[in-house]
Amino acid sequence: MQAPPGKVPGGLLGIVNPAPNWPGPLWTAFWAIVGAVNDVSATIEPVQAVQTNFGNALFPPEDGSDPTVARLAVRVHLQNPFLGGGCYIGSAQDPIVLKLQTGTTAPPPPNLPISGNTGNAYTVWTDEPNYIGYLQVDGNTLVDNAFAVPKAGGCGNIALGLPIITQVLDALVSGAVNLKVGLPAAAGTNTAIMNGNSSIAASQYVLNSEQ
Repeated sequence: MQAPPGKVPGGLLGIVNPAPNWPGPLWTAFWAIVGAVNDVSATIEPVQAVQTNFGNALFPPEDGSDPTVARLAVRVHLQNPFLGGGCYIGSAQDPIVLKLQTGTTAPPPPNLPISGNTGNAYTVWTDEPNYIGYLQVDGNTLVDNAFAVPKAGGCGNIALGLPIITQVLDALVSGAVNLKVGLPAAAGTNTAIMNGNSSIAASQYVLNSEQ
């Protein structure tokens, strides 16, 4: 699974609020970076294999069984010269776990239930040898608003030449990110919605189509 980087609204100023206890050199470096490169990119990176249940995608269960269509364990890589190369929300040990479904969620408060969409499914026939066809699903929506988001860590670029040891820099900058963004965020306070089209086919057909 791959995801292109996305721009974070507000850039560096949108996710970092310089604290009064920051040393002078850190303040100077922060405002210098903001003036030059305020943009922050965020990239979702998987840390575990994706688990799927395509039957649930087309026919959400109504018997109380697990409605998950896709389970994604991910971390979010935040990138900006001030944040350095190791700034992540979540980690391989403590990931963001999304359990996306096309049915209706049952989140803890304060979130309220939201519903996905199974979309429109139809068969596409091919003329390629050994592959009869595949299932195309257009306009499906996968949702989850019952997941928690862990805190950020590893933020603060030691390459800036700041006279601050790495652990202190990480604590100051990661702490500022967490305070500004509101992390860690408990289950029932976050929402993920994925809209798009899906194709379900034999694995070898999918692999060949990517070559």
